[in-house]
Amino acid sequence: MADYYGLLTAIGAAKIANGLVTGQAVELTHMAVGDGGGAPVTPTEDHTALVHEIYRSTPASIHRTDADDAVLEALLVIPPQTGGWFIREVGAFDADGDLILLANWPETYKPVIAEGASNDMALKIQAVVGSPANIELKIDASLQFATQAWVLQQLPGYATTAKAGLVELATDAEARAGADADRAVTPATLSARTATTTRTGLVELATVTEARAGEDATRATTPAGTAAHVSARLAAEHADRRAFTFFMGQL
Repeated sequence: MADYYGLLTAIGAAKIANGLVTGQAVELTHMAVGDGGGAPVTPTEDHTALVHEIYRSTPASIHRTDADDAVLEALLVIPPQTGGWFIREVGAFDADGDLILLANWPETYKPVIAEGASNDMALKIQAVVGSPANIELKIDASLQFATQAWVLQQLPGYATTAKAGLVELATDAEARAGADADRAVTPATLSARTATTTRTGLVELATVTEARAGEDATRATTPAGTAAHVSARLAAEHADRRAFTFFMGQL
């Protein structure tokens, strides 16, 4: 047998067996940890309580595993502000306060924030319950919070052209380069990719006055602006010809 394992206690097995007859489901409502009274713990079916319980709370999750429907997995998360003791045992309790699942745990110290090093500690135990259909998983959602790992598991994958998902934003340089097919652009980064003679991009339209002047090398012109520019050039050339003709007539 493995050094660390979880099991169904005798009272847990009896309640599940009774539930098969009466239809009364076992409600798992709490989990607890203990320090084993300062010594390692060997789980046995005759345990009715932890050797030395030090912390109790509602579980973060209790569910049947995907691999085996007869295996129950319970997760307890201890927050950063709670601790200052060693953990050597973990248990799951029903609504009557009876110990249903019990597991030993590798000796682990749970620090608190005041000690300068603390974070969420997640403890997961598994036990074969035999008849999962007769166990009701009761969790008080108002007392739950999500761990970082759980949140990351719920996130979708990266977005593609076929499905919605997470995106990483492109930098101004990446937007200007126009070669990245994975990152997304914001209006701000999109505006950084301006058109040049060697790449596509955004352009600013020239005003009619700027089009007539014909000096701006960065703005684009509209048909109206082009017409204004051509008209201005023709007018200027006509004026030049008239001036030249007048000059020649004076000779």
